[in-house]
Amino acid sequence: MRKSVAGFSLIEVLVALSVFSLGMLSVLELQVKASTYAGQAKYAQAAHLLALDLRGIYQYQLLKQANEGATANDLLLPTKTLGGNLPIATCAADIGSIEVQLSCWQERMFRQLPSAEQVFAEYAYICQSDEPGRCSATGDALEIQLAWTATNSLCSVVSPLDSGQQLCLYRARIEL
Repeated sequence: MRKSVAGFSLIEVLVALSVFSLGMLSVLELQVKASTYAGQAKYAQAAHLLALDLRGIYQYQLLKQANEGATANDLLLPTKTLGGNLPIATCAADIGSIEVQLSCWQERMFRQLPSAEQVFAEYAYICQSDEPGRCSATGDALEIQLAWTATNSLCSVVSPLDSGQQLCLYRARIEL
């Protein structure tokens, strides 16, 4: 009778080790997912802050033009359409013109968002807008779409790319 009890204890130990191992694997999986979420949150936050910086650049330009006597219909802001480029100059210490400010902003964006330089021209846009999702020459809002790539992405808006990576998009509509 002692042999059957000893065998039963061994089975209990094996079951306990199996349950413990499954628990540890679950904790490890949660850790991996948490680091993935943290990475994507970092890029989404960077995109949000870049959009706010861009709003500041555009608001400054609007105030500058208004102080120079431009009327609401005369206000011109540089825009970027899908497939187009920003009208930029070289980023320099003297950031007086909007082209230089946009250049410095674009350099920051390329540093902060992964692979943004490769997908910016084709998937990003910056324009004045009179209604959501529609760019126009006039409008009270600045519509911004920024793009970057990620692997195993958890982005809110995702499109697959040919390279096997996923395209992450950040869209914002900001009143000027």
